[in-house]
Amino acid sequence: MADSVNPVKGESHPLSNPASPETLSLKNLTITDEHPRSRQGHGVGHNHAIPRGPRYPNANRYGLSGRGFHSHHRQGAAHAGRGGSAGFRNPNLPLGPDAQMHQDFLTVRNSMRRQFKNSDVAKWKFSDYVAHREAINASEANKLVHQAKAKEEAGEYSSAISPETQAFLRRCGLNGNFDEVGNSGRALGEQTIWCRDWQNGKEDVAPWPSFSEMRWEGDDRAKTGVGRFLPLPREPGPPSLTWSQLPAIEQYPMDQVCQIPTMEDVYLPVDPDIEPDHEYLWSKELEKEMDALLES
Repeated sequence: MADSVNPVKGESHPLSNPASPETLSLKNLTITDEHPRSRQGHGVGHNHAIPRGPRYPNANRYGLSGRGFHSHHRQGAAHAGRGGSAGFRNPNLPLGPDAQMHQDFLTVRNSMRRQFKNSDVAKWKFSDYVAHREAINASEANKLVHQAKAKEEAGEYSSAISPETQAFLRRCGLNGNFDEVGNSGRALGEQTIWCRDWQNGKEDVAPWPSFSEMRWEGDDRAKTGVGRFLPLPREPGPPSLTWSQLPAIEQYPMDQVCQIPTMEDVYLPVDPDIEPDHEYLWSKELEKEMDALLES
């Protein structure tokens, strides 16, 4: 077999595999990149670090924004409007009182111009809106003053019943709590929460019913044709429990409403004596037979 000749040095060596590690010089192998970013560390190009971009490619950078995970709202601005790339108004941006009032004025004026362009409000200036707001605040302040004055006058009102009137009411059969002492009602004298000292003798006071309970006992029940029921007083409980799982507080007999009628309520109001003009509807012979059956 003939020997191969090295054309560079003119030396001959035995024939070997040209892809073997002995024939390849990998130590002096270098890779040169002519891109400007590759020359940052060699004194060429920029000396400051390039800001990092998004880790993952943004498919909506130059097109329509995608939809959110929990709704159909498109996140981000689809187009660069008058406000720049973020053309929407940030509701969480803190504004001063004057800037907030001016923003409210623009919102009201633009809405009125769009819906009622010939109205007086659509022609308002900012000064007119400020005067309108001041007039509303003054009206609300006067309303609060009148309410406080009426409450003070109601507290000073004396509801005392004279002894002569009390004696007359007792002769009529009304033995009520006329002096309003204790937790008894003023007219019938029964224990009730509808009195001045209603917390006297009440160990548990029920909190105000929740919105879901009032809706269940009110609007939802009215749709069935049964009518509206007052929510029952219930014991306070943790927020994890629903209102139907809370036990009801015992009420006074006077305060119980919408009770299921008993047999006594059904048959007791019946008058045992039959009116003369209704005697023809009743059989005297049947009455005698029934009396004989009961006596036997």
